[in-house]
Amino acid sequence: MWMIDATALKVLRKIATDSARVVLTDHARLRMRQRKVSVAQVLTCLQRGIISEPVPLDPHGNWKLTVAHRVAG
Repeated sequence: MWMIDATALKVLRKIATDSARVVLTDHARLRMRQRKVSVAQVLTCLQRGIISEPVPLDPHGNWKLTVAHRVAG
């Protein structure tokens, strides 16, 4: 089962407008430290980025989005 990208993006942007609704996993925080990416940058990516891969369900029944956003620097 797949979610339509436009629907996924709409849901993602709605969730990302409230940072309290965004949960960063330990793995995400580790990768953020490695890449020197801030929480603010992640939120901007979620609010303004594009979905760069199809949106499948993961084994736990959650939608998995791969989002990309380019910025200067």
